[in-house]
Amino acid sequence: MFPATAAASSQPQKPAPPAKSLRRPNVILITIDTLRADHVGCYGAQTVKTPTLDGLAHDGVLFERAISQVPLTWPSHAVILTGTYPFQNGVQDFTGQPLAPQFRSVAQAFKQAGYATGAVVSAFVLDRSWGLGRGFDFYDDAFSAETFQKKDIGLVDRRAEESVAHAIAWLKKTPRRPFFLWLHLYDPHNPYDPPEPYNTEYKDHLYDGEIAYADHELGKLIAWLKQSKL
Repeated sequence: MFPATAAASSQPQKPAPPAKSLRRPNVILITIDTLRADHVGCYGAQTVKTPTLDGLAHDGVLFERAISQVPLTWPSHAVILTGTYPFQNGVQDFTGQPLAPQFRSVAQAFKQAGYATGAVVSAFVLDRSWGLGRGFDFYDDAFSAETFQKKDIGLVDRRAEESVAHAIAWLKKTPRRPFFLWLHLYDPHNPYDPPEPYNTEYKDHLYDGEIAYADHELGKLIAWLKQSKL
């Protein structure tokens, strides 16, 4: 905005210099399933190490009061990505109807604005068939057949290490234009079985072990972004 002037002048005015185009920022949405705020260091937790999340909070803005609209993975993410309440979008749980086409997602908005759009989800309950894949150029929701054989369909998932690696791989091959990435991690979800050394270090509170593990793996993404000057 240029300041308005109240005085007219008879002198010829120089043409205003062309406004510099604003650089469009890259945007990353990270969601971690069933993660309690009071089990994260930046929210006061003392029994779990979360240096990555603590660093993001320190360098950015931490919201002290944030409330999930629905305590289920799929409906909650439908809220986050569309900005609509469950009673509006009709998404109740993953046994119901997919998200109706009239509900536009943030990915569709970014794509329309010329962004590269990618998503990596860590649980079958966010499979593209439920409707959240709309607007994404890349939607990584593939799980091994072995996983489906071993687990109830609602618990089919993969560890943070694999999902973070897939996210970085997509970023590496994405053309140098603004991007929107959604990375979803599922590790703190029951059942709690973090890999070593977290299983041993947190043997008396495995839920925290899952959180510490997810935080560690997320740190790899943050480190790569900084190294790549993104």
